[in-house]
Amino acid sequence: MIEIRERGTLEDFVMKCKERLCGQAQLEICRQTQYTLDKYYRGLKLVGLDSLARYLEPYYHGLRCTFPDFECTSPCRWGAERAFGRLV
Repeated sequence: MIEIRERGTLEDFVMKCKERLCGQAQLEICRQTQYTLDKYYRGLKLVGLDSLARYLEPYYHGLRCTFPDFECTSPCRWGAERAFGRLV
């Protein structure tokens, strides 16, 4: 595995989350994006940037099918609850 570094705006990162936090995405990419989102969110809270952390809050708790501003047009067979635990 390689270490991934992120660059760009918070809005672009959220767009990336909408693409990659999905049961139909490659599992490694899905997990890495969730890991990066967790680090990003916790880092913003740690340094006191609560307004930016609040921007990430709706995307922090699951896959894109749980996002308030996303409507899934092709649901995966695992669903939001089991997609991270699926086997490859």
